[in-house]
Amino acid sequence: MRLTEEHGKALNEECSEALQSVFKKVKRSHPDSNHAKVVMGNCWVALRYLEQINQVGIVGYSPIAVCLYRTYYEIVCSTMYLAEHESELDDFVEFGRLMYYEIAKDERVKGKAVNMLFPDRQELRKRFEEKRRLRGGKLLSWHGMTIEKLGAAVGMEKYAEPQIARSGYSLASRFVHGDSLTSLLLYDPSRAGMEPKTFARPTELLHFIGAGATCPLFSVLLATVDCGLKVGLNEEVDRLNAVWRRVMQEAGGIDVDLELAKLKLNQRTQSREG
Repeated sequence: MRLTEEHGKALNEECSEALQSVFKKVKRSHPDSNHAKVVMGNCWVALRYLEQINQVGIVGYSPIAVCLYRTYYEIVCSTMYLAEHESELDDFVEFGRLMYYEIAKDERVKGKAVNMLFPDRQELRKRFEEKRRLRGGKLLSWHGMTIEKLGAAVGMEKYAEPQIARSGYSLASRFVHGDSLTSLLLYDPSRAGMEPKTFARPTELLHFIGAGATCPLFSVLLATVDCGLKVGLNEEVDRLNAVWRRVMQEAGGIDVDLELAKLKLNQRTQSREG
């Protein structure tokens, strides 16, 4: 797959234009909703990650793009969950307060000042520790789940395109945590040699995960926001999907619709066999 800078520019511009249109619709339909404001703020953060992933991935820094993709996936999943669970907005905000306290403590801010700002810090920690215990999470979070359970909670598996995107999460996690065997297998020693080189040529798989798998995930994010806020985003999602399909065809000769049809057929076959 040969994603070019022009392809990256086209994807980033379409994602940005789509989100700008969404912001306008949400502002008109939910002018006083804190829930809508927080969800859209998270969408803006996701867009920033998407743009950076495409920029650094396409120009040759795919390892960085893959590391960013891991965080991007988590942001998308958590935003999707928040969009459909307005009742958890308070936990989202309160967990943010707890994290501010933790940061201040780590930065050695004077204890008295920090304690005055966060008098309920112990209650907050107990609250989220209990939520984690009930939901099976490994780390403290506002939703209390592991990333795998969060993905299942937002129905990620029902979207064929994100199934392709999600398949890279495990690989990205190993790459982020320094799995040297995984890192080695991502390169072709016969072409690059075994001599260490800065940003040696990555394989096509790494390149695709870093830059080609971000937009379908963003499309699903917008579709879920529409389900949660009900503002009518079919036009934005369809236009973004059309641009992504064009880029995949130009860059790698990939007929997305054909590949998705094959994927669904394989799923049905595996389901019958199971």
